[in-house]
Amino acid sequence: MEHLTKQQLILLALLVSFVTSLSTGIVTVSLMDQAPQGMTQTVSQVIERTIQAAVPQNASVGTAVTDPIADAVTEVSASVVQLESSHTDTVTGLGLVVSKSGVIVADKTSIASLGDYVAVMPDGTHVPVAVVQMQASGDIVFLAPSPATTTARFSPIVFGGAPKLGSTALSLSGTSTQILGQGVVTESVPNERISTTIDASKTMLGSPLFGADGSVLGIATYSLSKGEKAGFYPISQLQAVIPMLR
Repeated sequence: MEHLTKQQLILLALLVSFVTSLSTGIVTVSLMDQAPQGMTQTVSQVIERTIQAAVPQNASVGTAVTDPIADAVTEVSASVVQLESSHTDTVTGLGLVVSKSGVIVADKTSIASLGDYVAVMPDGTHVPVAVVQMQASGDIVFLAPSPATTTARFSPIVFGGAPKLGSTALSLSGTSTQILGQGVVTESVPNERISTTIDASKTMLGSPLFGADGSVLGIATYSLSKGEKAGFYPISQLQAVIPMLR
């Protein structure tokens, strides 16, 4: 033994362990065969209950683990459009689809420099839109396609209510790629503003503010976009004034 190397000692220990385990298994099987039937059933029940305790009955093999924030981003992304002119591919802001008929809410400053308006859908489809309503002294504008000239399918947002202080706050921006902003709600003033800890550089005009459940809480506007932290207009205030398309 004293002449064996460290590796040879490890291999010898593994061999002894294997032989011992094998012998123990043979003895156990032999004893189980010779034991009375009642004892065998008792041992089997103990083993079965031990396995059930270790592995819950409702556990399923290969169950996918869901990510609430990733799911929320996917849901909201389906309702976000990019706004640009038909003469250029420069995106000046984002818009949010708020009805199945294709009405889009946006910040009117983001379209002020455009001669005409095109909404670029999530699938890349370009849909000509026109202004149908706007706030006289606010930032909000509604655009919509002509029902007679478009066959695009629209996925409207899920409206959220007034957010709770400290609740998760998420935003989306970006043109060629999506940029996710994340923080918490620090102030919620009905019909005025929702303040967050989201870095303002992670948003752009028209960026949605939404929660981890995918409901949209606000929209980034020009007058609330001044400062290091992003502010949003409460979108629940707009739900009752969405224009109806004829």
